[in-house]
Amino acid sequence: NKSAFLCGVMKTYRQREKQGTKVSPSTKGPDEAKIKELLERTNYTLDVTTGQRKYGGPPPESVFSGPQPTIGTEIFVGKIPRDLFEDELVPLFEKAGPIWDLRLMM
Repeated sequence: NKSAFLCGVMKTYRQREKQGTKVSPSTKGPDEAKIKELLERTNYTLDVTTGQRKYGGPPPESVFSGPQPTIGTEIFVGKIPRDLFEDELVPLFEKAGPIWDLRLMM
């Protein structure tokens, strides 16, 4: 829910401002041009919500036309640096095979 996320950001900003803590603009985030290029190349979708980013699922027919993956085919990758996003992770993971979907927890 984008509105809940924005309300949370505004609330945090106001609280820090009242406490006298220096409020710096957030510079975290992926390069939008690279993300758009990736989405155009793969024809996948990207859904950004509070706490996570969902890429793909299910993939377009041009990428994967087989049956839906069954239970037990999910892979967990931990300890991913917080400054890595889909534009860098997807090409790396595609070396292993087609991606059904990818969730980045923020």
